[in-house]
Amino acid sequence: MRIQFVYTILSISLSLLSATAMSQDKLKGQYFIDGSAYTIELSNGTGAIHLSRNTCQLNYEYAEQMQSIQFAIGGCTKVCCDNELDEILKSSLAQITGFATQKNGLVLYGKDTLQLQRKATP
Repeated sequence: MRIQFVYTILSISLSLLSATAMSQDKLKGQYFIDGSAYTIELSNGTGAIHLSRNTCQLNYEYAEQMQSIQFAIGGCTKVCCDNELDEILKSSLAQITGFATQKNGLVLYGKDTLQLQRKATP
């Protein structure tokens, strides 16, 4: 009985991981943060956020079925020079927990809501 339970948990975990890997292309692209010049690039669990002076690396994990997403901000190009809006945006992005896809972008939910518009590809 206990082995069956462990097997079931492992099966569910593997299913979620493979579904996430298969659907990574759905979020892939470059997005403008609505009302600003900031951009976010997403590609297969990694990406970058382009701020006013810095570019910071991103890692993200998401589960499409649960509409959940989490971002981790990595190293930035400079150790200084982020303005107050840059810091607020980095903090907001780190607290995102959910998302919804839209025709031309994404909505990211958490402490704050971020509206992202997909950049048109040439």
